[in-house]
Amino acid sequence: MENNWFNEGFNDYIAIYTLARSGLLDNKEFLSHVNDKNLRPHYTSPVGTMPGDSIMQNFFKSHFYEKLPYQRGFIYAFYLDNQIRIASGGKQTIRNFLLKLYDNNKQNKNKPITIDDFTSAIATFLPKLQVKKEIEEYMLKGTYIDFRKVKLIDAFQVRFNNNLPELSLSEAANLKKLYN
Repeated sequence: MENNWFNEGFNDYIAIYTLARSGLLDNKEFLSHVNDKNLRPHYTSPVGTMPGDSIMQNFFKSHFYEKLPYQRGFIYAFYLDNQIRIASGGKQTIRNFLLKLYDNNKQNKNKPITIDDFTSAIATFLPKLQVKKEIEEYMLKGTYIDFRKVKLIDAFQVRFNNNLPELSLSEAANLKKLYN
């Protein structure tokens, strides 16, 4: 359960990614999903900074815990996608990473994916030790990603409203093109 940030949150991000890529999601809907369903509720959640190993024991006791893996994973997937894009000069995305992870997993006879599998696959795109530390800090310990210190691609800006991160798009941002 503590690793459901990957199963649930990454699935949610890739669903939004695919909808934006296909043109089925406009800027307003995209921003609403990021801000209203993920950033705001996660950064105001009374359990937002709980460690990952506390999720299973509380999952069915509180809707806050039920949402935690989804929101935590979605936010990290968004962050990771941006970091891959920046590191590759826009030539690679989270999709490339997930395809690499998929190929590696096929070679491992589709065994459950571990954090080591995840970080081994990401090493093609980002420093493995950096990502391993981020997973430990953001996903397992529950520390919030501080978007004041994070660089995102030019299409995205994070502003703070009452100390809460809020994503906006640059005027020139074209989601369909960006996610294509």
